[in-house]
Amino acid sequence: MKKTLITLSLILAIAISTGCGRFIKLLVSDLAFTTTQENGQQILETTFTLSLGEVSLPGASYDLPNGLGMFSLVSADSMGDRVKLSLNLTEIFKLPSEDAKLPNGNDLPVDTTGASIVQIPISSVIGSVYLASSNGQTLVGFAFSISQLDRLGQTVGNLGLFPNFDVRGINVTAGIFSSGEEGKTGLAAFANLGDLDGQTPDDEAKPFMPVETTISKKEFREVKREMRKLKNSTQTLKLVKEYK
Repeated sequence: MKKTLITLSLILAIAISTGCGRFIKLLVSDLAFTTTQENGQQILETTFTLSLGEVSLPGASYDLPNGLGMFSLVSADSMGDRVKLSLNLTEIFKLPSEDAKLPNGNDLPVDTTGASIVQIPISSVIGSVYLASSNGQTLVGFAFSISQLDRLGQTVGNLGLFPNFDVRGINVTAGIFSSGEEGKTGLAAFANLGDLDGQTPDDEAKPFMPVETTISKKEFREVKREMRKLKNSTQTLKLVKEYK
């Protein structure tokens, strides 16, 4: 049987006209960041505001190893559910770059060719924070697995659905990753913050462009169905704990 595939651009067009669109395209509904100097260290604070329907994030904070920063989840209040990253850029960019992966083993949904990218595990859970630099621009992102999405992963197997859009003039790639393996399906988001020092980037330099992907129509229907069910439920998302 011939497998009908649809591209990411078509997915986004379809998603906007369906219930799935509000969950995926508007997964990141707002974004803000600041940089400060603390004891000679450059600190980047980034807040992703998420639009999750009736579900909410747990209120929790997790240390990043070796004092590199903090990963925090803020449960829904008047400002919405938020993921907050506090990162010590000075120390992180001393670390060697690596071949960064999502928790399901897939490559990141943005082109990091030629970039210096660091993947930092989040303590106690299956997830990571990502920081990359290329051509004077900075990419920051996160990915974490969610227990309630295991059923989706078991249904569709390994895939990624990551629309690309702008939030307050910042280019964002955000969506879901899945795996047939338990504990490796969840949410991820990446934002190109541009030049943190306010310099005008080279017009020819376009790092961190979204990577075009394809999934089948059947897979897309399954994703839409499971995400609609999740966003209409009243529950707190559970991050998958990492047992060593």
